[in-house]
Amino acid sequence: MKNLLIIFFTVLFLLNPHTSFCDVVWPALYFEGSLLTWWVIALGLVIELPFYYFTVNKILIKSLHAVLISNAISAVIGIVLIPLLGIIWEIFPGIIMYKFFNIGTFNPVTYIATFFLAIVSNAIIEFLALRGIYKITFVRKKCLLIFMANLLSVSIALIPVFSKYGNIFMK
Repeated sequence: MKNLLIIFFTVLFLLNPHTSFCDVVWPALYFEGSLLTWWVIALGLVIELPFYYFTVNKILIKSLHAVLISNAISAVIGIVLIPLLGIIWEIFPGIIMYKFFNIGTFNPVTYIATFFLAIVSNAIIEFLALRGIYKITFVRKKCLLIFMANLLSVSIALIPVFSKYGNIFMK
């Protein structure tokens, strides 16, 4: 387990697209930087653990293992997927919205879309990991629990984005 966590954080560090190294920045890339900070990850895991407890047969150690493994899988896939979903949003429907309302890419609607894309993609990946590893069946209640866990944990990543010093709408 210790080796798995070391590998996870090493891969996370090496594959993390830093916005400061990019020539072009879009909200999904900016938001992902916040999602991958150590304290957002740690707090997100703590928030998701009770939801996993009720999803994975009410066994604490199995729930802890499940939350770590499924979130590790989700993070590694999300490093590529979330910015990719953000680019897809930018191309369509974002570009149409930008021209119609005469606004730029950094606007409240794009951040809300990015937020929900991150929640849905993380929840789907985590549930598929639970299904594949722990043989959890698709039941509406369990899907809702994983979605709610991700809603709360991804919300933590909004703190740096909308903080007093990181408010993207004031720049």
